Amino acid sequence: MADFQIRCIKKATRHNPHDRIVSVGGLNRGRRWSLTQQDAVHIIEKLGHRFWVGARDNGVWMVVVMHHGNKYIKTENDEARPDNLLSLPGCPCVDFRAHGHVVMKTLAPRVTTL
Repeated sequence: MADFQIRCIKKATRHNPHDRIVSVGGLNRGRRWSLTQQDAVHIIEKLGHRFWVGARDNGVWMVVVMHHGNKYIKTENDEARPDNLLSLPGCPCVDFRAHGHVVMKTLAPRVTTL
């Protein structure tokens, strides 16, 4: 199990906070990584890795929740809305789907499939 800090997000044009985050990203060993929100859900639920936002001393863990049948991630203290994530800056442009598998190898070399 590994822990990764989320430092940026990619937002959709939707107004519903449950659907607005398309992907998340950060740095690991000096290299940028990015994952779709669905991949982050899978990694938390199936692979046991954890994500967090904020400063290491003052960070907040991400959890997976369901709203109207759709799973998404949010911070533990956000009640029903993912505001802590929505307040993060935008990620640099990356083709998230093309790099998802390779990115996870960078994050955790022992992970071979999403």
